Amino acid sequence: MQILLCGLVLLAAVAGGQAQCMTRDDTAINVTNNQVVYISSSHDFAVRLFQKLHPECQGRNLFFSPYSIWSALTLAFFGAEGDTHSEMAQAMGLTGLNKVDVMRAFRFILFWQNVELSDKIDDAGKNELRVANRLFFDRRQKVKLCMKELFHNEIEMVDFRKASEEARQTINAWVEEQTANCIKELVPPGYVDSNSRMVLVNAAYFKGTWVSQFRPNETQLAPFHSSKEDVSMVSMMQQEGTFNCGPSEPLQAQVLELPYLGHQISMYILLPFADSSLDVTISRLTPKILRGAFEFISPGEVNIHIPKFRVEEDYELSSVLSDLGFERLFNGSTADLSGFSKSGNMALGNALHKAFVEISEEGTEAAAATALLDNRSGHPSRTEQFICDRPFMYVIYYKPTHTMLFMGTYEHPDVEAKESGESEEGDF
Repeated sequence: MQILLCGLVLLAAVAGGQAQCMTRDDTAINVTNNQVVYISSSHDFAVRLFQKLHPECQGRNLFFSPYSIWSALTLAFFGAEGDTHSEMAQAMGLTGLNKVDVMRAFRFILFWQNVELSDKIDDAGKNELRVANRLFFDRRQKVKLCMKELFHNEIEMVDFRKASEEARQTINAWVEEQTANCIKELVPPGYVDSNSRMVLVNAAYFKGTWVSQFRPNETQLAPFHSSKEDVSMVSMMQQEGTFNCGPSEPLQAQVLELPYLGHQISMYILLPFADSSLDVTISRLTPKILRGAFEFISPGEVNIHIPKFRVEEDYELSSVLSDLGFERLFNGSTADLSGFSKSGNMALGNALHKAFVEISEEGTEAAAATALLDNRSGHPSRTEQFICDRPFMYVIYYKPTHTMLFMGTYEHPDVEAKESGESEEGDF
């Protein structure tokens, strides 16, 4: 009940006196339609970002949280004005919504996740999903009253000017707490200084237990073919049971759903056909095709082999995001984020993102944080074989709000082993 009341207070704040902070023409709207537009736009952004990042991560295992990055950009959207606001609305696919519309949809998704997961606590006691936002401002910034009311306890004032290192440590400590110590040092030394005025941060953490767990004594070393010439030995988990599985001809891949306890969140694995490739699957991705691939698979007997792995990646995304249409936001001479403060204009200089995932017999632990710093159809009757012995992609998906929490590829076991500091036979 406490979570429900908090959610209602936040929604009421947007619908009430705060409207003038965001638009001068706030009228009655269809909230459900706004949610659909906002979620659909986030899917489009996730796929575009995935397709943009993958070719730039050659030799690495791509893993990131599109939801965390999208949420951080949404925070910036609320403070954007003028041409910066127009550009962001275009890049995010939100031109038909005003800021109040977006805030309602943004808050509703967070509210729904909290309520749904609290309701499922008896069934999913071993699952945990945390999503949190924080806006760190220099204590000398005159943050607008309406922004303080909108973001309530999500705003924290720090002393960038006289204690920038202490402020950096405060930001990193908050991220570590929100991600159960999975994400450390999101903001490295030197990324904030006495000239910093604002850091917008989103953190996402998920720890889930499979509905059908793999047996550790059945995990064994097996070959993984990164390419025809590059073969590594990996710890391959395996089990046979009833799972949603099927082919996606548009993506030239087999699709498998591995649900977590509570059935609210699932991992979907897209394994390219043997005569295709991961590059082909990724090139064919669209939000509509991807969601169709998730929805049109059906239950059947499946023999599953999946590598046990751990990946940690970090990215500086300002250049990538600029290429995706957010150019003004990261240009100090053109950015307009005056919606946040009366103390003069601010611009974003960096977009830092760090993500972590560990897949084991029991389940999955994943975390990510983003900081925006100023300056074949039909099913055979036989058992389906789903053997992940070659590059594949995966999505951790929150089904009630159709949210792509995390996305990644597994292509290079040797890189993963080196980064984790453990051998393939080691206990992750």
